[in-house]
Amino acid sequence: MMAVPVLGLGLFCLFVYFFDNGKVGITEFFERMGRCFEIDLGLPKRGFDDLSSRKRLSRTHFLEVLWERLNKKFDDADAYDPGKGRY
Repeated sequence: MMAVPVLGLGLFCLFVYFFDNGKVGITEFFERMGRCFEIDLGLPKRGFDDLSSRKRLSRTHFLEVLWERLNKKFDDADAYDPGKGRY
């Protein structure tokens, strides 16, 4: 389901005051984010409650996968390439 990762990313951005120094309202933020990704994110409070009550996956699973893949990409880019003669 696409809405769950987008919701997790949205909550992260909202809670670290990534947009408008935290002045944007949660409902307005998720309405705009839903339109941007063309998905219905539903009620932000319910999505937050669903993520916080997870049992099978980590509550921040999407962000953890994002962090791991981004770091792997950086590590791969920094790895030694004998063809280019650099690290």
